[in-house]
Amino acid sequence: MGGSIAYEMSLVALGITEYAVISGSHLWDVLAGIVLVNESGATSLMQNLGNSYKSDTGVWSKFENVVDPWESGVTKVSDLRGGVSPLLLTQSGIATTVASNIQSRQNPIKKIAKSIFSQNIIWT
Repeated sequence: MGGSIAYEMSLVALGITEYAVISGSHLWDVLAGIVLVNESGATSLMQNLGNSYKSDTGVWSKFENVVDPWESGVTKVSDLRGGVSPLLLTQSGIATTVASNIQSRQNPIKKIAKSIFSQNIIWT
């Protein structure tokens, strides 16, 4: 989809949309929506740090904490201002299926450049 994150999350919570993948968001964009999704019986998964989208259910884990772990005197409010890892919101019965089939889209220009420059061409 595209557009309002809150709108997409509410569509999943209402069961109108079966799933949504949300990336490039901040905590203030998604926290209320995660509550709505979870309370509706749907599932909220967060991409584990350091992983890219790929067909692997181990890449995703249940969204449980805003900050892991909050350490008094160490964790700062400014730590909350960073972006949130991508989220996968699904109707509960399909979370594993969707998570195992997600793949990132490759920029078509990068794909063409890679195919051109990866060939061993000898110019004479």
